[in-house]
Amino acid sequence: MRNTNQETFWDQQVLAYDPFGGDKDDGGFKQLSDKVVVARKKRKCCECGQNIIPKTKIRVMTAVGDGKVSSISFCHACCGAMVEWENGNWEPLESRLALRR
Repeated sequence: MRNTNQETFWDQQVLAYDPFGGDKDDGGFKQLSDKVVVARKKRKCCECGQNIIPKTKIRVMTAVGDGKVSSISFCHACCGAMVEWENGNWEPLESRLALRR
């Protein structure tokens, strides 16, 4: 159970979206954490491929598999699109994904 005292409603909606929902094969990976944080450094968003801007709220998922720990990050704009998806509007997330193509 998540600590709802620290999370906002927006954070909860971002975390409700499963970016790998249709992928039934986990490849032997075990999720260690999934949280909304404030970005400390520049990195790439795994969803849209754009740069993540430091000091913005982002989603970070960490997993272990094949003896390695891996983290993936989602930019603030993609997190907002995840919230829209959870509220029944899929277009913003599709637009974000199109940036990667």
